[in-house]
Amino acid sequence: MLTPSSEAEVVRDRMAETEESVRIFTIASPPLGGFMDIRPALKTVEKGASLDLPAMTDIMSTLYAMRNVKQFFRESEVEAPVLKERAHLDRDFGTARKIAGKYD
Repeated sequence: MLTPSSEAEVVRDRMAETEESVRIFTIASPPLGGFMDIRPALKTVEKGASLDLPAMTDIMSTLYAMRNVKQFFRESEVEAPVLKERAHLDRDFGTARKIAGKYD
């Protein structure tokens, strides 16, 4: 989630992300479809509860969308080191990957 910041380093990082995003969108259209807000589902699972089919479908959709974004950045020749690094971070998807592995 994007929130305002008065920290110079945070502002510089966000400006770099914005500059890279503009550069990418002037050259190509990244595959951004399929992302869902899966935070509520992940919280449900972390509490030990089960998910319904729509929640599991949202998780799978988001994981496939993330895979497509990673592939886009692997194949992209656009200079975008900040966004390329962020596209390859899996820290936010660990629980989702565990869920998907059970039902894939």
